[in-house]
Amino acid sequence: MRSRVVLLVSLILFASGCTAQKPASTAGWKRYESPELGVRATFPCQPEKTTALPALNGDPNVVGLACEAGGLRFLITRRNHLNPYTDDTPREIFDSNRKLFKGIFGKPDEFSESDDCQTDHPCHIYDISVKDMRVRSQIVVTRDATIEAMVGTVPRESGGVSKESLASFDETFNEFIGALEVSK
Repeated sequence: MRSRVVLLVSLILFASGCTAQKPASTAGWKRYESPELGVRATFPCQPEKTTALPALNGDPNVVGLACEAGGLRFLITRRNHLNPYTDDTPREIFDSNRKLFKGIFGKPDEFSESDDCQTDHPCHIYDISVKDMRVRSQIVVTRDATIEAMVGTVPRESGGVSKESLASFDETFNEFIGALEVSK
């Protein structure tokens, strides 16, 4: 349940978007550090701090950084674990996120899941395509929190994604995730 809330809140924040600033090419990306999130990340645009839904049953708010560039949205969120961490925590979070992703997007055109991450923490990457929308999310589970980094296309009614951005989606995601450092 806890991971469903963080994923749902992440998707709500993701769907709400931010103001576009510059194209999503890897040249000119800038490094940002957020002690509150416990991450260092590289963004192609100036991220804004974002907070999510009020805490439920004492669960802390989800906090994050988000921005939009070149028809792509970039989001990193952190949610502290409500229950004590156990050896089963990562598996429970990944199982819950898999079900939630499939539930939110209905029957996706493509869905894949991988644990091929470059981090010292348990991690999964989810890749979802539905019609002309694409979302890729990396979820990292630390002893204290679940960190999610997400890149996705902007809906067409919001300006849509350029063919160039879509063609370089994998490269852009890899740049975003490759520079992500989880410190706590």
